[in-house]
Amino acid sequence: MKKKYYWIIIIILFGLLPKQGLAQITIPEIEKYLDRVRLNHAMEDMRKNTYNDVEGSPFMPKEFQQGKIQVKGEGLYSSKLRYDMYTNVMQFMAKGIVYVIAFPEDIEFVEIEDLKFIYTPYLSAPSGTDLKESYFVVLMNGNCKLLTKKEVLLLDAEPAKPYVDAKPAHFIQKKDSYFIKKNDLPAVKISSRKSLIGILEDKETEVLSFIKKEKISHNDLEDLKKLIEYYNSLEEMED
Repeated sequence: MKKKYYWIIIIILFGLLPKQGLAQITIPEIEKYLDRVRLNHAMEDMRKNTYNDVEGSPFMPKEFQQGKIQVKGEGLYSSKLRYDMYTNVMQFMAKGIVYVIAFPEDIEFVEIEDLKFIYTPYLSAPSGTDLKESYFVVLMNGNCKLLTKKEVLLLDAEPAKPYVDAKPAHFIQKKDSYFIKKNDLPAVKISSRKSLIGILEDKETEVLSFIKKEKISHNDLEDLKKLIEYYNSLEEMED
């Protein structure tokens, strides 16, 4: 059962911050600029809790936490934030109202506590053509980034049966999937050892040797971190 709910999607954050060093100014709160944006004021019926009848949480973190939004080529803004893994939107709170970032492609990154998110196109295979877009958590930074896509499934409610209690609709966490993003290219999913080598084919000889030497597994996070660190070191040697 998918609970139907509505978002008020607003915010264009361009041209709001003076072009000066961020270190010399205070990061402004998003609330300061809401009056500069034309809003649809019919927002009183918007629900703050959109999954009241569903067990579990689709949010990361579960409650709004103070964070930062960096707009490409513009400014850094402070707000209370959380990521909705089910609908793949970044929520922020301003003046007690919950909004979502309307144009995530204009966002360079979002930071919430120790999590860093980017929004990027991605492919499910190195040779794939079905280009999609999503938020990802950055696990390793650099010219070559290691990313993970956080997702949940919403399971339908189940009516009561003889000797079996009814079950409400509930969220379950999907297994993390890992992606590699090289420079400004789309992120590509790591689905096998072959796909891993294919993504890093520009350094195939070195990468293959490292994988064999270090016994790198394509689905082990620590192994992938070691490999990406090694790959980035090869890139730095060429600069």
